[in-house]
Amino acid sequence: MWQKLLANGQRVLELLVIICMAATTVVVLIGVFCRYVLASSLPWTEELARYLLVWIGFLAAPIALRRGAHVGMQFIKLMLPRRLQYWTSLMSSIMVLVFLGFVFVQGLNLLAGVSGQLSPAMSLPMAWAYAAIPTGCFFMALEMLGLLTATLRSVGDQASKQRTDGRVLG
Repeated sequence: MWQKLLANGQRVLELLVIICMAATTVVVLIGVFCRYVLASSLPWTEELARYLLVWIGFLAAPIALRRGAHVGMQFIKLMLPRRLQYWTSLMSSIMVLVFLGFVFVQGLNLLAGVSGQLSPAMSLPMAWAYAAIPTGCFFMALEMLGLLTATLRSVGDQASKQRTDGRVLG
């Protein structure tokens, strides 16, 4: 159930990233066209493209986490004994969750601080731009919890299989 929910959430995030990328492309093309063909720049195109890129980054981060596409130092972990690899993965996942929780809370604090500000060119609430931080951290934390439960489940399955085989964990 949890994995199905995460998979559906991933599809929604992927769709949102695609929409944001398409919108960024269109906005940038409009800005370039107006600046170089019509000799009149539109100030809102640069601002909107910047905010869309921020949203793309924060919405794509959980997708990359699920796919294992974030930069990691696997070569160090792989040099460790198998049991230590498990504990290293477990501790790093917990540390990432703590970090995401911290950034989530700080992102909410930042939203409260910019609640009355408007963007310079479009006069949109700055909270819309900064909302990408807690939103991305929330979805990354959900994804990390899914990976953490899968790791714990796989170790539990492996331990029970080894007990039935008469082997000892090594």
